[in-house]
Amino acid sequence: MTDRDALDALLDELSQQGQQAPSDPREIPADGTIEPAYANLASWAADWLLPTVERRVAEGSRGGIYWCAQWWAHPEGLQRIYALWREWERARIEENMSGWWRDHLDPHLRSLTGEHGPFVQCSPARHYPPAHLPAVALPDDILGQLPEG
Repeated sequence: MTDRDALDALLDELSQQGQQAPSDPREIPADGTIEPAYANLASWAADWLLPTVERRVAEGSRGGIYWCAQWWAHPEGLQRIYALWREWERARIEENMSGWWRDHLDPHLRSLTGEHGPFVQCSPARHYPPAHLPAVALPDDILGQLPEG
């Protein structure tokens, strides 16, 4: 098992158990075991992401990003921010925070908060339920043509 696999397994375990991880994000124990800095997504978002990332939020005619204080109520928002946390933990261990900002946060934040993103109708004070993509159910005969059908 690689260090990355071990960290993934530990993150999964801590998320399920709600255990507390080290409070200092830079803390790596002397025995070399890899421990996540945050036990779950909620603590990472509240204690690190939201206080760290600074963007002007759109209000009225004032430009800025679209943000929803209930980001977790948007499936895309929840999944993307969860992915950001997981990659942040890896980048912290691998000492590649610059890469994390460039390769992960910046593109995800643009997708979430831009004019076509899931938060476009929301504001910090107002949440609108997610608008899912429209679809017609996949016909059984088409499903049967797929390898896993």
